[in-house]
Amino acid sequence: MKSVAKANNSTDGKLWENLVLISGASGEMIGASYLREILGPMNNSISMEEAYDDMSKDKLNPIAATAVLNDVFFRFKTFQYKEYAYTRDRATSFEEKLDADTRSCLNKTIKQYYDLEQSAEIPMLLLSPTISNDGRKLLISPLPISYMGKIRSNKETNENIEFSQFFRNHNPGNLSFLSALRMSATFPYVFPSANLPTNPEIEILDAGIRDNYGMTSTLRYIKTFRQWLSQNTAGIIIIQVRDQQKSTEDISSKKKSLLESITQPFGTFYNTILNVQDYQLDDQIRMADDWYDGEIETVDLVLERAESSPISLSWHLTKKEKSRINDALHTTYNQCQFEYLKRSITKQ
Repeated sequence: MKSVAKANNSTDGKLWENLVLISGASGEMIGASYLREILGPMNNSISMEEAYDDMSKDKLNPIAATAVLNDVFFRFKTFQYKEYAYTRDRATSFEEKLDADTRSCLNKTIKQYYDLEQSAEIPMLLLSPTISNDGRKLLISPLPISYMGKIRSNKETNENIEFSQFFRNHNPGNLSFLSALRMSATFPYVFPSANLPTNPEIEILDAGIRDNYGMTSTLRYIKTFRQWLSQNTAGIIIIQVRDQQKSTEDISSKKKSLLESITQPFGTFYNTILNVQDYQLDDQIRMADDWYDGEIETVDLVLERAESSPISLSWHLTKKEKSRINDALHTTYNQCQFEYLKRSITKQ
């Protein structure tokens, strides 16, 4: 939230005016969604400082309490949403806490965003949680996005499933936006997997398992509209918000510990999954030169979360952690990125 808001301020608001698509995974999409509420026409007079404080409030305790008192032993409580009844669990507790912390700004159905996205009053926001059954991505949007799953023949496999079409007989527009955000951020063990009404049941996990930065969806979107974009824009800028710089370390000579040797190869895969995604996505961007006539540039805004002083991923930020995030905005690297954005966008 802070990095994108700072980037927008550095361009005197022109970044947000030209922002077309927001994609990503996990908690970043919750922050992006709340930022969209603040900067968009839905603004309920919430200041950015209030929004930052809202996002950093403790959201873990209700999850832990529900897991101990309800999830682990038995589930007997239900709740009503629209005309449907659901079993309460720790994910429900998280959604209720998120709703309270964001002043009910996100307590909408996904179809309530349709007109605003269709008229481009707000950027399109694409959620892409992972289907654990087969590893595909479930694309959630209030807009029709069948083009994101287009294939050339029945012999090809399709990694993208459009939520609204797949569940067209289940009132898909009534899906709670809070639930959609939580589905995209279903970190294993912290939240239970979401089960969808199919036979057998589809189980949903965190979007970061497939694409932690939303880049595959972004590039597919660009490819779909490449002709219009190349003819009607001066260029495309992809802003990537990261907790660390892309890895350039040569690990071939790194000595393994005894534990690393025992847990290999599973441990190696788990520790390098984000690096693998970076390698693949950078390769896809390079290949975009073959099918896109215009210019595509990437700008990285980096937190630099160090192993020696990590920032927790526990849905709660301490005063010290918030200070470190704020300090990251003023690093030489990020300041150069903000300046580059200012020159690139304001000159148009």
